[in-house]
Amino acid sequence: MFCDRFSGELQVEFDGGRNTWRTLEDMMLEPKKYKGFEAEIAACLNSIPLTERMHDYGDSEF
Repeated sequence: MFCDRFSGELQVEFDGGRNTWRTLEDMMLEPKKYKGFEAEIAACLNSIPLTERMHDYGDSEF
């Protein structure tokens, strides 16, 4: 999710993952990004709607 205003409480832990508030700059510093990262960031910055894409990762990737 990409936003510039938010309210409420963040559900940090959930079944199957976790959420966190991040800045774009912080995310770009990650050494390893998921396969759709660049496309999703570009879409968000340009107000382009997103559709879910599924990616499979091998054990050696994560």
